[in-house]
Amino acid sequence: MSWQRPGRGWWAAALGFTLLVGIFPQFALGALGPQLRGELDVSPSDLGLVFAGLYVAGVIGSPLAGPIVDRLGPRRSCVGLQLTVAIALVAASLVTSRTGLIVAMIPAGAAMAFANPGTNRWAAAASQPQTQAQLVGFAQAGVQAGALVAGGLASAIALGLDWRGALRIGAALAVIGAFLALRAPKDDSWKGPGDVPRGRERDAAPTGGLRRSAVGQETTARDGRGPVASVDPRRALVALAIYAAMMGAGTAVVFAYLPTFAVDVGGMGVALAGATASVYGGTALLCRLAIGAVLRDPDRHLRTMLVVFAAGAAASIAIVTAGAVAPVWILVGAVVFGATGTTWPAVAFLAVVRMSPARSAGRATGWMAAAFYLGLWLSPPVAGAVIAVAGYGPAWGGAIGAYLVAVLPALTLGHREPEGAAAGAG
Repeated sequence: MSWQRPGRGWWAAALGFTLLVGIFPQFALGALGPQLRGELDVSPSDLGLVFAGLYVAGVIGSPLAGPIVDRLGPRRSCVGLQLTVAIALVAASLVTSRTGLIVAMIPAGAAMAFANPGTNRWAAAASQPQTQAQLVGFAQAGVQAGALVAGGLASAIALGLDWRGALRIGAALAVIGAFLALRAPKDDSWKGPGDVPRGRERDAAPTGGLRRSAVGQETTARDGRGPVASVDPRRALVALAIYAAMMGAGTAVVFAYLPTFAVDVGGMGVALAGATASVYGGTALLCRLAIGAVLRDPDRHLRTMLVVFAAGAAASIAIVTAGAVAPVWILVGAVVFGATGTTWPAVAFLAVVRMSPARSAGRATGWMAAAFYLGLWLSPPVAGAVIAVAGYGPAWGGAIGAYLVAVLPALTLGHREPEGAAAGAG
């Protein structure tokens, strides 16, 4: 895949910025939590409610966003998303109360619902599995770039930048992202050797990877590099949705409370605690880019990788809890969390692209994203209430439990058959 072709770089940059901007508000709230607590008197339980207000819009909006993206087109959807987030962040930077913060963030949550359906639908325009993997990996790396930016802005308090200025910088990034999307190819317009966009005419006769020939029907397809993959698309999407919900439940606890845990229990300063978001964000950024670059046969490795991500995320929380003894373990746990608990969407959302026709990739992604946001929505308020009553230990235990539960649906995903056997069955 050559990134030097005219338009291809804009396409990749637009995908990355769309997810950076779409997910930035949640990272900003977590990283800026200690500052919000000081100025707006936001307690851990209040912070959980702010996260809940952000995610409930994502839960409700994602299934609605998918068909809209498929109908309106991913590029227009991505531009609208970023402009909406820009307005929401500016409004949030002007609030003077906890209630105002929650209300201001609701439009950002609604825009967030379009992030994954929009980028997946746009990446589905590429027909080659490796190209899809690279585009989805680049887009998903934008999520962690958002975490890196949020952590950096939180740490900039040492230079005099407060949380209001940090949110306004986020709004400026959203405007830049909208410009990039406008410069990128129009939805399915990219054409290049061996990489023709998948339009409506291609849905009936896919050429590679896992594709759905009929709802609920088991399908097989050659990817040109070895065995044949066999999977029931409907069952796989249900398993992925359950997996995403459980992973989201554990991940949201870390997003919301890792910096405050680092301050309250680890004894870190506010700036260093905020930088924990940069630690796991930077790690996940590199991991997602690497996955997009090297994952040439996603169908073969899907199940193993998702199981490893879930188990590794549980281990990362266990490491973080050791920060009560030595604060350095919080940073070590953040690195492991970045490599596992925030890297898995690069593979899971790629699986949705591979299983869905191009014209309905937005719908399929919308339902999986809704499950993910459901987990993100429910766990912060529960964890906040638990922290207020019993401390951080039980809250971290709940996050570990959610990650371990996610292993189960991952184990049910697909299987590989010898090429000859599958061909004979066909």
